[in-house]
Amino acid sequence: MLESAKSMEKNKKLLQEYTETAKLNSMISQAYIYELLLKPHGITLEEAERPVKPLTSKEVQKSLIAGKTPKKLFIRLYQRHQQKG
Repeated sequence: MLESAKSMEKNKKLLQEYTETAKLNSMISQAYIYELLLKPHGITLEEAERPVKPLTSKEVQKSLIAGKTPKKLFIRLYQRHQQKG
């Protein structure tokens, strides 16, 4: 009985460590995404958290002609990543 309680306590500590590690990894991932995906395009985290409508075909055409990627696309990529995490 005593061994079972010790085992449960050990498992509980391991689970807590795993959870803390997962949270830390998520935060690190979010920081990298921000630094690599949003910041170079002048997008703030607040802006990235707001809902964005999907790109229209006209917007896609314009971006292809101009050779620029719309901010909306980067925001949608960020939001998709957040949903997976």
